[in-house]
Amino acid sequence: MFLIRFPFYFALSFAILSIPLGKKRVFDHLEDVVSPYTRQVASFSSHWSSKIFKDSKALTSQAMNNIKPQADTVKSSLSSTRSEEKRTFESTEDDYTQEEKELLRKIFNESNE
Repeated sequence: MFLIRFPFYFALSFAILSIPLGKKRVFDHLEDVVSPYTRQVASFSSHWSSKIFKDSKALTSQAMNNIKPQADTVKSSLSSTRSEEKRTFESTEDDYTQEEKELLRKIFNESNE
């Protein structure tokens, strides 16, 4: 029912506001009367919205500055190796040739730097 009523009332109001009275349409006469009030409402709402935005920004930054930084910790036995334990190349169980070991050692040392 809404899909039928909306276009009907829209067309009716458009037709009424388009009726010419003198050299202007009804809409133009209404705009002349209402425009000073709409300017006041727009400036009032703009002023208050900017004031609210500034106040909320100040409160947010104040709240963020009051938060104490905490260090991240892992409290799980399923986490990776501990930072104190250094992994070494020799801890692998596979058999490598001497050349492969040297290459892997170079790569491993470069990644740890």
